Amino acid sequence: MGAKKQEKRHSSYMTRNQALKYLQLSLSDFRRLCILKGIFPRDPPHIKEKVIGKTYYLTTDIQWLANEPLMDRFRSIKAHLKKVARFDARKETEHADQLADAMPRYTLDHLIRERYPSFHDALRDMSDALNMVHLFATMYSSDNVQNKMIMTCQRLSREWQAYVASTKILTKSFVSIRGVYMQVDLDGTPITWVMPHEFSQEQTDEVDYRVMETFLEFYTTLAGFVLYRLFTRRGVAYPPAVDAEKDKNGAWLDAITLAAPTDSADDDATDAEADRTRTVELLGSMDPEDPQYAPQLLQLLENEDTVQLPGLLNGMEFFLSRGVPTKPVALAIRACGGIVVSEPTERSTVVSERPDTPESILPQWVFDSINFRMRMPFDEYSNGQAAPPHLSPFEDFTSGTSITHVPERFKEVRARWATAWAERLKEARYRTSDGVALVVPEEDLEADVGDIDSEEEEARLALATKRVRNRYAHVKAAHEEKTGRVKRLLMKATGKTDEADDEEEASGLGLLAKPKGKAKTGKSEKKHKPKKVVNKTVKTSVLIKRK
Repeated sequence: MGAKKQEKRHSSYMTRNQALKYLQLSLSDFRRLCILKGIFPRDPPHIKEKVIGKTYYLTTDIQWLANEPLMDRFRSIKAHLKKVARFDARKETEHADQLADAMPRYTLDHLIRERYPSFHDALRDMSDALNMVHLFATMYSSDNVQNKMIMTCQRLSREWQAYVASTKILTKSFVSIRGVYMQVDLDGTPITWVMPHEFSQEQTDEVDYRVMETFLEFYTTLAGFVLYRLFTRRGVAYPPAVDAEKDKNGAWLDAITLAAPTDSADDDATDAEADRTRTVELLGSMDPEDPQYAPQLLQLLENEDTVQLPGLLNGMEFFLSRGVPTKPVALAIRACGGIVVSEPTERSTVVSERPDTPESILPQWVFDSINFRMRMPFDEYSNGQAAPPHLSPFEDFTSGTSITHVPERFKEVRARWATAWAERLKEARYRTSDGVALVVPEEDLEADVGDIDSEEEEARLALATKRVRNRYAHVKAAHEEKTGRVKRLLMKATGKTDEADDEEEASGLGLLAKPKGKAKTGKSEKKHKPKKVVNKTVKTSVLIKRK
């Protein structure tokens, strides 16, 4: 029995050489097919005679590969290349060119539908796809990297950045040595990618570009599927139109023209406006007079990644001088509602890294404003002086589990953040909608006030605070009345009265008097345990004697 089990365990795995003989494929085609299908080697736990250098696969995975239609395409392409090489050897270039143009082609659409049954499954792998696309978009064409591949990556990266800038879903950004880390929250799925610095990438021979090309081929197909879904559900045509003249002049996001969302947009598509409305409702339901108001406010704002980010830089213009990383900074500004101008004006804020530029700020101001969810003061980021520490938003300094030291910069900005939001909510008016208190934006508040003196403004703020308290008291009373009504209905349904409910609550708290008993004496009394009574059943047997 043991030998049969051992034989069954061995038959569950297959070495790479056995898989090549079974599929009748070359090693390069086998690797390529495994990458595209998502099949990876396994470590068999029950095989003791493991040989160093051997790679094992599941037998079911290899049998699954045998039914892949791409295998026939690979074989036909290989045979076609042999014909082209034969004509080249005969110096028949015309026939060779004709055969090269008639090369069999294949698509990976069926693999995308097979590996990602739902749209959320595809979003989970978008981080790897975007990292690969942005990496190859910065490379130069060579024998290892084709120009067509680079152009495809540049097109996909620009379309993705245009979507992020138009929908304003950027939540985090961080500048490091490897590049600029960006994170968005798309349908509840965090997607993080790296935008490499705009330097010339050196291609070394230590990297197997054939394997990278296979991964890139799959990820570009995945990115095309996801972008098509994102654009079409908003009612925007895909691929978006590109202005050839602006693209020729070096424009990046300005060269893309996105049509306005139409009525055919998907109603189930989540956007930043819905999240911001939900956050405003939660902020409006809090009591400014509560002692726990500031901690609750801070906790709520920390949990909401999209708070005020879509309109953080509304009404601000920025001019990016030479030496500033244009693509990541412009993306961060546009994703927060700001405008990037081509020439400096009186209203524009100059972003520069050169110390000789007067009245300018560092690019770090943009990224820190996004991470801290507030406009940071210009004085701390003015050009010519040391910038404050650039903290990573991907580190959770509030948990205290993995981070033992909390930077002083984080404590300072956190306190400033809570104070700013508390003052903003205190100055806002409340309005009631279905029993929920909402916050009126500051723009509407300022429009109603107009040009008045400081004394009138103080009186108006005092009156607004009084109205806020009265409105909150009204909402609180309505909530208590509703809670009491629900409690009475539950008591009526369970058959309990108020006295029984109070008695039950008191007994649970240990407030009822204990029954009277004998007073305890100093001597310890022995407790006599009652004897256990065991019922023994006596079985009687009747002996029948034969006469």
